[in-house]
Amino acid sequence: RALELAKAVTPAMLKFLMSDSSSAVRYQAVRAAGELQIPPTEFVSLLACAPDDPSYRVRAALANAVKSHHAPSPEMIALVARLGREPLEAAGQWEKYDREFERYLARWTMEIHRDETANMLESDHSLSQEIRLLAILSLEPDKAAAALVKELPAMTRPLTKDELGLLGSQLDQPAVLAAFQVLLGDESRRKPALQNLTRLDAKSLANPALASAISGACEAVLSKSPSPEDHALVLKLGRLFRLSSLEPMIVAEIKEGARPVDLVQSLSALREIGSNRTELFVGLLDHPDDAVRREAISALAFSADPKGVDMLAGRWAKLPGALRTIAIDGLTSSKEKAAVFAKAAADGAFAGLDAGAFEKLIAVLGSKDPSLASLMEKTAGMFRSVIRAPGKAADGAINLTGPFTVETWIKLDPDIDNSDSLLGKAGGADFNFYGSHLRVHGGKPAGDLITANRALTPNVWVHCAVTRDAEGHFRIYFDGELDQDQGRPYGEPLHGLEIGVANTGRQAAARFDEFRVWDMARSADEIRESYRTRLDLEKSQHLIERFSGDSPRGLDIVVTHDFPLLATPAEAAVAAAKFAKFRAMTEKSGEPATGRAIFQATCMICHQVKGEGMQIGPDLSGIGAMGVQGILRNVLDPNAQLESGYYRHDVSLADGSFVSGFLVEETKESITIRPIGADPKVIPRASISNHVISKRSLMPEGLIEGFSDQQVADLFTYLMTLK
Repeated sequence: RALELAKAVTPAMLKFLMSDSSSAVRYQAVRAAGELQIPPTEFVSLLACAPDDPSYRVRAALANAVKSHHAPSPEMIALVARLGREPLEAAGQWEKYDREFERYLARWTMEIHRDETANMLESDHSLSQEIRLLAILSLEPDKAAAALVKELPAMTRPLTKDELGLLGSQLDQPAVLAAFQVLLGDESRRKPALQNLTRLDAKSLANPALASAISGACEAVLSKSPSPEDHALVLKLGRLFRLSSLEPMIVAEIKEGARPVDLVQSLSALREIGSNRTELFVGLLDHPDDAVRREAISALAFSADPKGVDMLAGRWAKLPGALRTIAIDGLTSSKEKAAVFAKAAADGAFAGLDAGAFEKLIAVLGSKDPSLASLMEKTAGMFRSVIRAPGKAADGAINLTGPFTVETWIKLDPDIDNSDSLLGKAGGADFNFYGSHLRVHGGKPAGDLITANRALTPNVWVHCAVTRDAEGHFRIYFDGELDQDQGRPYGEPLHGLEIGVANTGRQAAARFDEFRVWDMARSADEIRESYRTRLDLEKSQHLIERFSGDSPRGLDIVVTHDFPLLATPAEAAVAAAKFAKFRAMTEKSGEPATGRAIFQATCMICHQVKGEGMQIGPDLSGIGAMGVQGILRNVLDPNAQLESGYYRHDVSLADGSFVSGFLVEETKESITIRPIGADPKVIPRASISNHVISKRSLMPEGLIEGFSDQQVADLFTYLMTLK
């Protein structure tokens, strides 16, 4: 190191050090070669043996030296590429880890120097195929896919996840699609290729040209004495690629004596291709296997045949909450079915529909649709009045002096900026949403006093609260949780404020509900205790102002089905009593094995535990750490603390169809939605007529209300084992 600082290190000295028996000395030589930016020719000459050095540390130093070099040559890249040897399968844990990390370092280095890597691939034909494949993955995706296609004919192993993902992302390249078609046409390579294709992402699965090629390949597989494994593979491909041409074969798989696992695969495939075999589905609604019954209900609900509505109406009273949610998704998946569904509900069928079901019906049919009007009249409680902004000013301005709390539910329109405000005065102080972040602006000369950490999402109801204590310190809360308490203290009065008015003089493009002003700085516990409750101005101590849809006090209102789920004090008391009742049930002794069976039949429709179940809602493998009370609150009120990643997305399409579920992916060209109990759907943006985000959980309310005391005890005993 001293010689380096003195700039006295020479190539001859490094060559001598590289022959030393000590790996520590060789490591220092490689490191120094990189830091001293040894010219490429000398670098390759000195470190030609480094890729095969017995010391892992020396080999890693080689990758770092080339990665940080200012002007590496293709020959230098080739040295690093030699670190990308094939993964180890039979070695010990640490040997496997070291090999994978070397491959990672090699790929990282080649990604940084992509041009030199491309030149190496063109000029150096001595590299093994495994090394070439790793180098190809480091190129730009379009170039990498083209290069990988050329390697396919000589490959003897299956494609890796990265290789398959690369090709799947470049299916718009004719050469890539043609390569898949060649593989599928080669009888000796067809099955491995088909197995690989089951691992493609949702966007690749939606490629119609690839689906057509796979359909032909599946038919070829079935024409040559297929094994049970072949049938299972074709069923899976039929489901994933929605191959309607395979419907006769899939139907033939549903026969007496078939294994439940095979029936589930067949039914889910028929659901995804939109089969109308309603009589077939009805015949399996009473199957003894829970998973088969679930898939039969799902297939029936998603069938395009409106007769499925009447068939499900007769079963409705016996369906648990999770299956009702799946059924509603299917029954609202097209305008024709949704209209039949709404009429049947208005005539008395489908009792107990919740607000989420009405949101979906309105999204599909529109609130003025004749088939929905009658149902809306009979369910007035599903609609509420909320304050509309921009609108009229409230009767009288609001003055904030000393400690205060300003809180409200708000749903902001898109393009949130500092002209959107909770409360303010033109040219003065306001509580605006600069860059989607709530901030308190004290006006001139006070300026900005505190700014929230969290950026708000448009078209989603959220509860905002701002407090100021006696010392002038501000705090910001969202949905009852502290977001920010670091700001500048400011104790001066804020006079003449109006709801929705910004410092800019403009009014917020938003909706408000339960807007409250207190003459005290409420604590986190106090905010959390009542932010989901409708209060009475006359009966609440320290509450000095309240504006809401039921008491607008001069403000404009609009009647809507989209409103915060707030309870009156009486309703809150009922909810508390319900919680106490179920809490008592959970304290009884339960049987974990029985609870697990209940969990599999209900919760695993959406959740996974240790890799088992559906990956739609959060993984529940460690849910026991929440404690009984935390779990029970989430089950009884799934909308109370809903994370943004689990908001429901309702998407209406131009062809009249409708998709509801979780957002999986969003790009400039498309969005991908995963409905409950179904495969992800890639939706081109050009086909979307409306896209609404609902802060309402896909998890049904009342999930355990039909359970016996012992079933609740069994379920929670099992849940508490998941830690």
